[in-house]
Amino acid sequence: MCVCVYDIVLCVVSLSAGSFQLKRMEPEAEAVAKAALQCYAKLAKKGKPGPTEYTVLAAVVEENTEQKSLCCVALSTGSKCLGPSKICKQGGTLIDSHAEVLACRALKKYFYSWLRANCAGDQSPLEAVPGPAAAGFRVRAHICYHLYVSQAPCGDASIFEEAATADRASNSAAKRAKPSSDDRPANPQAAEAAATAVSDIHRTGAKPVPCGPQDPLHPGLGYHQAGLLRTKPGRGDPTRCMSCTDKILRWQVLGVQGALLACFLEPVYLRSIVIAELFNQEAADRAFHRLIDLGPLPKGYERHQPRIASTKQRFSASRLQREAAAPPGKLSAAGAAVQWWCVADGEPCHEASSLGWKHGVSKSKQGEQTSRCSSCKAGMLEDFRAVALQHGLAGVDQAHTYTYAQCKSLCAAYRTARAAFHTALPGWVFTGEEFEQFV
Repeated sequence: MCVCVYDIVLCVVSLSAGSFQLKRMEPEAEAVAKAALQCYAKLAKKGKPGPTEYTVLAAVVEENTEQKSLCCVALSTGSKCLGPSKICKQGGTLIDSHAEVLACRALKKYFYSWLRANCAGDQSPLEAVPGPAAAGFRVRAHICYHLYVSQAPCGDASIFEEAATADRASNSAAKRAKPSSDDRPANPQAAEAAATAVSDIHRTGAKPVPCGPQDPLHPGLGYHQAGLLRTKPGRGDPTRCMSCTDKILRWQVLGVQGALLACFLEPVYLRSIVIAELFNQEAADRAFHRLIDLGPLPKGYERHQPRIASTKQRFSASRLQREAAAPPGKLSAAGAAVQWWCVADGEPCHEASSLGWKHGVSKSKQGEQTSRCSSCKAGMLEDFRAVALQHGLAGVDQAHTYTYAQCKSLCAAYRTARAAFHTALPGWVFTGEEFEQFV
């Protein structure tokens, strides 16, 4: 099942049923946002934030340009990330639970479901590639994908100049001023505030990678240095996860399908990125449209540049929306995360997680197979092996004997494109080989 936008009315339809059409097309960004928000509204409460909690929402919306329809096929919430000391070496932990990353993992599960269903039927977004090819399948020409995010992704896309504090200081002082009968300032404090106050910069919790330039941390606009690779913040030991901005940038070269799916599926690129709150066009262009000297890339790979757009529609559980409605000091970041995705031959999958494991699992149970989420590395490896065995594609037929790291290296074209990307952007921080040696 999936949630579709149909003439501004929410419809829940079977993937095997006839598609719905948009009789009245809305602007693309607003339609994408509507599909994501309506899908979230229809979900059960499992994993959703409480009234005094806030989170980030991300969703992947599938567009069928022939049928002029939009369908939310993958959705996630979350804003947490784990340091190395909390990661399971058997691949059972969801290390990065930021919404954008979880939504991408949910999209991969959606693709795997179609591959395991042999991509049968007109409703499949995938088709077999005719003739000799590096991958066996590709996204159909009339299908494309949009990423919706309820606020600017952490990292460089969140660094921008905020409204000048001089204006705020002047207005605040002016409210305290008494009427004046001459041309002198009604209140000297207002003039002084306007003259001395400086603009500020919106700050991100993501830290510059250790081997590169660091933030100056000066007051105002000098606090951050824009354009740097950054890692996500985390409590306890520092994380080894790159910021969402940097990961999205990498998707624009390597595709959202990742290394494992690249063995079966040609690169999949996002058509657009739709951002709701904390959107700044200059910051988004700098972050996602930066010039990278990649050199030649393997066939099928490119330096893709998605359209960047904003939306006026707001996610009700965002921090800004919660702050506007909740008493001061009563808010906290939601500890649980949601993952949801459509399934080719069944009901959608809805999971909730906390600290990288299924939500509600006790600490003593963490590490057990029944406690892990199906989109963790170990779960993805199981999907990969099942598809490799099912389709018998050359080069991956012995995947059941390989480690997770070895399976990620099976696609030569992806491996070459990945090397080109990291050569062009040195300093990338990796989680660590010790977490990818499981079988």
